[in-house]
Amino acid sequence: MSKTHLKLPVTGILALLMTGCGLMSSSSVAQVHENALVCENCNYVQAQQLAMQHAVPDLQCVIVGGGDVVNIDNQSCTSQPKHIVVFNAQSREAYPFEVYHAPQGVNPFEMQLHTRDRTVHPEIIAMLNTGVDEHAAFMAEAMQNAVQAGMAALQTQPLRHPSSLAIAPAALIPMASNCANDRDAAAVQLAFDTRKIASVQQYVQNEFRDNQATGIQRIKNALNFNEVRLDALSFGLSRAGFAANASLIITPETKHFTVVFNEAEDLRFFERLGVSNYPGYPQLVFNIMSRSQGGVVVGLDQDYSYIDGQALSTLTNIANSNVPIELSYCVAERLQQLNPNLHLSPPTPVGGSEGTPGGGGVGGGTGINECAVFLRRGPTGDTVVVGIIYVPC
Repeated sequence: MSKTHLKLPVTGILALLMTGCGLMSSSSVAQVHENALVCENCNYVQAQQLAMQHAVPDLQCVIVGGGDVVNIDNQSCTSQPKHIVVFNAQSREAYPFEVYHAPQGVNPFEMQLHTRDRTVHPEIIAMLNTGVDEHAAFMAEAMQNAVQAGMAALQTQPLRHPSSLAIAPAALIPMASNCANDRDAAAVQLAFDTRKIASVQQYVQNEFRDNQATGIQRIKNALNFNEVRLDALSFGLSRAGFAANASLIITPETKHFTVVFNEAEDLRFFERLGVSNYPGYPQLVFNIMSRSQGGVVVGLDQDYSYIDGQALSTLTNIANSNVPIELSYCVAERLQQLNPNLHLSPPTPVGGSEGTPGGGGVGGGTGINECAVFLRRGPTGDTVVVGIIYVPC
């Protein structure tokens, strides 16, 4: 009987634990090595489900009965059980499982996933307790320092304010000359400056890595571990022949800071999610988020950031919207500078010629000595109106 060997790939967080944590998995001194999942507050049944989700044994299959084409009936598969410890971060209860398939030697669709309870060495439990405590202390300090680093990056690097006069329609040049000092336009410039946001992120990530190195050395020195690994949602410890790798199945941590534009060049910083004592002032909320893959990322909160009375999400989507919104001239102009597919039209009288009602002009506005400027989307600027700006005629 001919047999063709197949190997199905490892999936789930256990694969990350075994291949991405070179620290513990490659340790030659560890005689007892356990992989763990840390939950926020799971019971036995929930822990069992986590084990079956993240510690699925690899299948080793062969084709039986001849031929090279795989189908449901001609596979014989086996697997080796996997061990996992699910650890409750709140109650500190450990649920050690062996995850296995049964029956063996059949096609993969007939193999059912099961768990059985097992025992785990008390030193592993002690290491998981220590790891949870030390990881929490590390993240509290690292995320706070990341917020400080993000604010410092914006405070020490000047904002860019491109010239407005080069693109303004001739009739609007007097108004455009004032946009360099417009706080809403400055907020738009920062919000859509991908290079500036990337610079802040790099600054924050460097700070996080520095905190990792400091935290690892502190734990080694204070607790006498041979090897230590710390990351945003994982940790690993090794000592005296025992090693534990843990991945945290918890809600990723997010910290915030808010930048309020008191003036175009006068930025105020707050370590929280938005502020309420600057009504009408543009404010950008930065989120610093931990990642399951490791490290942190920085991004703008689209729903808690406001510019020109609009949520940042509205301005971000303006190039795809078919519903025009009212904008200030300087914000519309800055959006045009940042998006070559947007164009400003010359002023059109509101209500009639020179703002006289009934004279055939556009509707809206006060109709008294007022004109409308349209922000249009399209290669020629005459397709879809996405913004309306009311200006003096």
